[in-house]
Amino acid sequence: MTANPSRYFAIVNPVAGGGHGAEISDLLEQTLADSLMAVHETSPDTDFDRVVQEALADGADCLIASGGDGTVAAVAQPLQHSDIPLAIVPGGTANVIARNLGIPANYEDAIAQLTQPHDIRCLDAMQVDGKLALLAVGAGLDGAAIAGATRAEKDRLGSWAYLKQLALQLWQQKSYQLEFTIDGQSYKRHAAELIAINLPEVGLGPLSFGEDVSPDDGCINIGLVQLRGWADGLTLLWGLLRGQPEALHNITYFPMRRSLELTATPPLDVHADGEVLGQTPINIVLAPQSVCLLVPLSTEPTEQATARQAEPVLE
Repeated sequence: MTANPSRYFAIVNPVAGGGHGAEISDLLEQTLADSLMAVHETSPDTDFDRVVQEALADGADCLIASGGDGTVAAVAQPLQHSDIPLAIVPGGTANVIARNLGIPANYEDAIAQLTQPHDIRCLDAMQVDGKLALLAVGAGLDGAAIAGATRAEKDRLGSWAYLKQLALQLWQQKSYQLEFTIDGQSYKRHAAELIAINLPEVGLGPLSFGEDVSPDDGCINIGLVQLRGWADGLTLLWGLLRGQPEALHNITYFPMRRSLELTATPPLDVHADGEVLGQTPINIVLAPQSVCLLVPLSTEPTEQATARQAEPVLE
């Protein structure tokens, strides 16, 4: 399905990714000219629902989100189940959602592409205790890593700030008692991490979880990470840094087509799309193909993806 919006409304996070918000706002105004209704710069107390609903009431036919993955998810949430697409202009630390969808990583190129023909791709979304996530929800290793990365580190190191914190978490060799229920089936496991994956690349270095992970197949891939010593931790970290599939050999997968409930002892830090949510317990509900995004023509699949049929490997 192609799209040619004519009334854009932009929401820009001015402090994300080293603070290029002013340059992004100026370039949007220059490039889109009369097609740009307005630019709204966010602040810590921005009410995204109100801003988006007012833009729609004024006639916007496409919302632009510029910032990190958390900003994208915040703008996408009030657009769920609507026919108004969301365009992404990368402006954050990692910009993983944009990378997965073939959107240029450079904000100048992404803005220039807004003037070209597009497709609309409707993605699955996860509702996590009232918050929307498009990329991943994690509890354990990556939740603690994201919670531990300071704004100064992210501005200085970019996405390496998360890998630095992840290495510190792996060094501590922690394992937790997890109790989780997926689509009505309950499990108990000791593990270092549980992650719900909706896109192949989740920001852990260049690693991809592969073609089995599709954002519009009606299935979330739940990964349980179990590390049995230093060798497993080093293999995981090295594989993440090099993008090697060996990093995935300690992950057990479960398909989720409806919901996940998770508790942990002790409680774990939780993130959704790189934003800290708090701690476990959490509840995740799948909303299939509920968020429509503007994507380059080449990223639209020729056939509707089918749900993964893999069954969990039980231990």
